[in-house]
Amino acid sequence: MEKKLSPTRVKAISLVLMIILVAAFSLLVDFISAEFSTTLFTDVTYWANTFSVQLAVIVLIFVSRSLSKERERGTNPVFRELQEAIRQAYITINSDNLNGAFKRYIEADNSERKLKVYRARLSAKAVKQSDRIKHCELLKGKAQVRAEARGRAPKGPLYKLMLLRLSRAENKLAFWNGKLERAEKEVDFVRVRFVKFSYSILFNDAREREREENDPAMHEGRSVAAIFFTKAVGIFAFGIIATSYIAFDIAFSWGMVLKALIKLLQIVIAIYTGTVAGQDFVRQTMCAKLTIRCNYVKQFMEKQRRAGAVEGPAPAAVIPSEPV
Repeated sequence: MEKKLSPTRVKAISLVLMIILVAAFSLLVDFISAEFSTTLFTDVTYWANTFSVQLAVIVLIFVSRSLSKERERGTNPVFRELQEAIRQAYITINSDNLNGAFKRYIEADNSERKLKVYRARLSAKAVKQSDRIKHCELLKGKAQVRAEARGRAPKGPLYKLMLLRLSRAENKLAFWNGKLERAEKEVDFVRVRFVKFSYSILFNDAREREREENDPAMHEGRSVAAIFFTKAVGIFAFGIIATSYIAFDIAFSWGMVLKALIKLLQIVIAIYTGTVAGQDFVRQTMCAKLTIRCNYVKQFMEKQRRAGAVEGPAPAAVIPSEPV
């Protein structure tokens, strides 16, 4: 039975080859004569060859990432289950005419999220001034104790500066406490960075999938365009990069063999990097985001079920795990 190379095994093989090549280079360095000249930096051929090789490797990384991501989207059971749960929730909300209620729920939830973040920001500023007041009061108490020990009132420029800082901190604390009290009225007029949900973000993929499944047209042009931008551009770019400045040299040397092996290893690592990046993006990022969406919709559906607006079980959220 043929065994399939896993990304971990490919990585291990690549690292072993890298160790072997580095060791071989270290042993052969005594037999290598190196020459250096600043004219190298003005040699157009050198830079063209360097950029051709490195850009070809970069193209391979992105092409392998795209292929790996598409394959993972189609075979990862967790991703497919989450995607189907979102789709079923979208169908249920539309069939039960809950679009308006869900949009109002999202708007109210966003307002609560924004207010919570805004209050937390104001509270942090108030706590900072409160800590500053405590520090100034501590310094003030020490200064008073020292002055009483000498039988005189506390004075001096440093003491006056400390009193000024204490007064400013008290004024700022009062200011931030006042804004905290008015936070609910002011939150709509301030810019606050917070996690914002929207109907389009939650159901964009589900809507596209539902529209595509119910659309009788074949849209061959769209398919051709997708192939062009995801596959043909990479192949075309790689062809240009790999053939623009190539001149074959049939002279054989062990140095050429070593360079070829190093470039081959670089290509293997590039393909491995792109493949793992595509898999990790689907397994970790996309599955995590779909889980957040599914749980959000589930909370709304449970709320509507308690109110009697919808029947049947709520969409169950799936916790992402490593696919089998």
